[in-house]
Amino acid sequence: MHLSKSHWSPLLRDEQLLRLAEAMTVRLIMTERADFVSIGEEQTVGEARCRMGGIYDYLPVFTGDAVVGLINRHDIRSAGGSESVRSFVRSADLVTQVASASLRATINRLIDDEALLIAEDDGSCSGLVHYADLNRQAARLFLYLWLSALEMGLAEVLRRSRLSLEDWLRHLSEHKKVDLLGRFELNRRQNIDLDPIELVQLSDLLNVFRHVEGCVKGLGLTNAKFERKTSHLVELRHAAMHPVRAVVRAHGDVARLAERLADVEEVVGATHRVLRGVAEAQVS
Repeated sequence: MHLSKSHWSPLLRDEQLLRLAEAMTVRLIMTERADFVSIGEEQTVGEARCRMGGIYDYLPVFTGDAVVGLINRHDIRSAGGSESVRSFVRSADLVTQVASASLRATINRLIDDEALLIAEDDGSCSGLVHYADLNRQAARLFLYLWLSALEMGLAEVLRRSRLSLEDWLRHLSEHKKVDLLGRFELNRRQNIDLDPIELVQLSDLLNVFRHVEGCVKGLGLTNAKFERKTSHLVELRHAAMHPVRAVVRAHGDVARLAERLADVEEVVGATHRVLRGVAEAQVS
């Protein structure tokens, strides 16, 4: 069945998922200023180590009520306990992100900086974000929205192709065929009208695109590029969906996360170009 543009999900047609994802800001994952564990600029390295304990890698540094920068555990590792923290402060000018910055922009900043102070429009500090905060629920939701846009886009491209159910169903494993057809039949008996493609998981959608001739080419991608861009996305989806899995475990994981997000964006863009092209062709 070929649907007109008016029958597309508004989430996909109007890019609602992506608008929602890109509207999410760093405020959603930062530690509020009221919750800071901090230190005064006049205090010592020994006191900083004591405040950090075995938990914190960074401390905001205050002069009076003003946050002037950050101190890092690594930077004071070899310092004497009686030394002033003033010599080890990373100036706020160098490690500040605006509070209105998107989560995407924040991920990109955190590639180079493990932690950032968050500033309001008037320059006042309102929070702190650490790369580990990318494991927070809001960051997972951000990733899941992008992955959902990918899943919906691939499904819609497949639905609007000339492939029959049998053309793509044969690329699923036997137990997944049984599961999908069983759920489809149960839905039908309960008067739930869902296209079978809406019951297919992301991993299976990707597998169909890899194996059905012309699917990847239709996206304007080579098979090698599609494989390179999507081979890690099921793992990313699992991490985004399950709190027991870490999205990032170490600072080096942030760059990998940014790369994977860029891969998702590229493939989502390819699906949307195909769907817009189909809609324009129908209108003409």
